Amino acid sequence: MRLQRVQVPDFRVLKNIDITFEKDFVPNIFPIGSQNLEPAR
Repeated sequence: MRLQRVQVPDFRVLKNIDITFEKDFVPNIFPIGSQNLEPAR
């Protein structure tokens, strides 16, 4: 499995994000995480 491209048109403060990874990018698989900083409702 290889991550090729990440696109985020509009999510909270992220606007028009477009990241393309080359074939020889190392590491091929890497963790993507987020931290939810909003208080529980």
